[in-house]
Amino acid sequence: MAMIQKWPARLPVPDVDYSYSFKSPFVRTTLSSGRARQRRISNNSPTEVQVTWKIKWADMADFRYFVHEIVGKQSGWGFFLTPLAFEEHKKLVKARFINSDQPYEAVNDSNVFWVVSAKLETYDASLITYDEFIKRNPEFS
Repeated sequence: MAMIQKWPARLPVPDVDYSYSFKSPFVRTTLSSGRARQRRISNNSPTEVQVTWKIKWADMADFRYFVHEIVGKQSGWGFFLTPLAFEEHKKLVKARFINSDQPYEAVNDSNVFWVVSAKLETYDASLITYDEFIKRNPEFS
């Protein structure tokens, strides 16, 4: 099994554009008669997030190399670990680019920065733990 690469420390942390969607860990099968069946296909449901990076002109080569040569050479556009901020929580999550044909879009903001946007599929993005939830919502204990 290949090791999951960590986001390069030299590059900026992506900003979440406050547009994320949770994907269901269930699949629904319609039957020819009777009720449809639902079954769980995963214990961990992915979250899709729209992210942006503001990358210095000089660092864009590092970004491209990491995305295309490190992540892109893994089978099926492999996962990498990146820090993401969800609301007030910031944590390291397992992520991968959703669109392997065009993993990101880069716009030259100036001769100083590139603004890079992408959609990532993330795992392990739980905002709080069970204990934190119970502490905030004791009626569920």
